[in-house]
Amino acid sequence: MNALEASLTRSNDALMKRKKKQRLIVDVDSTEDPAHGKQENVAFNGHFGKNCFHRLFAFTSDGDCLRAKLRPGAVHSADGVLEFLDPIVKRYRS
Repeated sequence: MNALEASLTRSNDALMKRKKKQRLIVDVDSTEDPAHGKQENVAFNGHFGKNCFHRLFAFTSDGDCLRAKLRPGAVHSADGVLEFLDPIVKRYRS
């Protein structure tokens, strides 16, 4: 997973440099990803009413994906969001 995240980061660095944005607006969303069988971290989520993963995404205001994280299905939408955003803020704050 580290190689995939590093690749996404390199791609985003080039994209941000090309766009020359003065302000970066980050949109954080979670979404359920229905799962079947006994996959690791699949759990029942009462809000969605199904067994799932509860993925977390960070996008720019242009819709470019900055980061993604696979989470267990039973976590709250906001669970771990600050820790998830921290690397993005540190990387692009300047």
